[in-house]
Amino acid sequence: MKPEQIKSQIEPIYTELFGPSGFEGLEVRVGVDHADEPAIFISSKILGSLNADLEARITQLRERVLHALRQNEDGRFPYIWIAFDDPEGEAVDETRSRRRRAS
Repeated sequence: MKPEQIKSQIEPIYTELFGPSGFEGLEVRVGVDHADEPAIFISSKILGSLNADLEARITQLRERVLHALRQNEDGRFPYIWIAFDDPEGEAVDETRSRRRRAS
């Protein structure tokens, strides 16, 4: 799938989890990751600060984006980058942070 097609597939997921005005700047690009494997790079800004509820929704986002890609027979791994609008919050690369914790 092309980046525009991927975005049209995942934008409803973002809207459902974060509300129509709960995120901005959703961008999708395709390329290769650090292992030279085909990958999808998704970035956005979530409006608000990181808390337990938001962390749970980010986990759901990761799972649902992966599922949506697999349903469309797209085997590339989605790297999801999330920045927060809250000046006290930190940018989180959800996919990579989960991998680091798992190792």
